[in-house]
Amino acid sequence: MLWMTLAWGSCFVAISIGLQDAPLLWLAALRALIAGIALLLVTGMRRTPLPRDRRTWVLIVLPAGLGTGAWLSLSSAVAVTIGTLISRVVRADPFVVAAAQLLIGGSVLAIAAVVIEGPPTINWNVRFVLTLLFLSLVGTAATTVAWFTEA
Repeated sequence: MLWMTLAWGSCFVAISIGLQDAPLLWLAALRALIAGIALLLVTGMRRTPLPRDRRTWVLIVLPAGLGTGAWLSLSSAVAVTIGTLISRVVRADPFVVAAAQLLIGGSVLAIAAVVIEGPPTINWNVRFVLTLLFLSLVGTAATTVAWFTEA
């Protein structure tokens, strides 16, 4: 759990660096989408079966929808709490759950970014790409799965 604290703490610095090259909502959307895609790839490589019943998918999707929108900060805390509680009930692989939630949340953030910030104006330099990869893979994908498996 100590490495998760270090990873999440480092994200504050990485976000401030990333915001020099991308608008806020676009950075958040890209971070979530890349993390979700990475976890989906891991799920495929592990040949993890996807849940088949509707109830499980509703429980997986519910927190993802709560974590976006104008009330982001409050609802994200609620979504993490709900997601943690649901992860104890849902009999799905944590990689599948995290991938689905990140892809749904990232998609909603991308729509919000288009509406609020317009088309992306991102400076795709090496610094930005490395920062985005750190935020996505370490600060989001790895810590999300660790959180659900350690909970």
